[in-house]
Amino acid sequence: MKHYDVVVVGMGVMGCAAAARLVQAGLKVLCLEQYELGNTFNSSHGQTRLIRLSYFEDPLYVPLLKEALGDWQDINRVAGEKVLSLNGLLIAGDRQSSPVLNGVLQSASQFRLEVEELTVNECGQRAPGMKVPANWTGLLDKQAGFLDLDKSLRYFIDAVRSGSGQILENTVMESFREQSDRVEVKTSRGVFTCDKIVLTAGSWLNRITGEQYPLEVEMNLQYWFKAKKPENLPGNAPAFAFDTENGFYYGIPQYGPEGLVKFAKHRSGFILQEPEQLGNLRISP
Repeated sequence: MKHYDVVVVGMGVMGCAAAARLVQAGLKVLCLEQYELGNTFNSSHGQTRLIRLSYFEDPLYVPLLKEALGDWQDINRVAGEKVLSLNGLLIAGDRQSSPVLNGVLQSASQFRLEVEELTVNECGQRAPGMKVPANWTGLLDKQAGFLDLDKSLRYFIDAVRSGSGQILENTVMESFREQSDRVEVKTSRGVFTCDKIVLTAGSWLNRITGEQYPLEVEMNLQYWFKAKKPENLPGNAPAFAFDTENGFYYGIPQYGPEGLVKFAKHRSGFILQEPEQLGNLRISP
């Protein structure tokens, strides 16, 4: 029975990042992925993700985010390709009623973040493609931007494979059991033991842990399109977001070889009963 320092279950971007850091620390790491690396069942596809310091959800996140941003800047320097784009994030909404804007200002005030308040006209100057209602306010988080997920995954996977890590694709973790001095991990390719286990299984976490946590699987749709006026959303423009009466929407300026603009809604409310449902969904035009 082969023994490892750590077993990481789930090799989306979170699992890959955790495994890379553990390998860089000199630990012997086994990584399990039930599908192939880069599959579309995890939360790591979709080309890009926002990164922001002025977290409106709760200021408690900010110290963690500042540490993470420093790590991403280090990765950007050594990855050999641009993983992080710090273009800023422009969030617009009604200052009087928007919990998002108030949350951003709270985080910025508590941790002295670089957030600039903008008028409607100034929003249009920073991001010409944004059409902001006259009674709204803009907040520009200057330490925000977006990450390239595909490049991030490649970097982390290379770090794991070039060190003391082993990745088993198409390998299902069936169960794990704590023993007195180790953890026994049963998989579709045999049984392994480890000192510690890291679960980054995302949508499958409930199933793996025996329904211990009140988690729901929510699908969030993302869209990409060609801008009618590409000059209004150039690649160096800030990412953008709108806090509206119908929800919080965000987007990323032209990016990638096709120069597409990304647009999505934060929290769709579309709850799946099982993670595998994602593979059977069809969206009609």
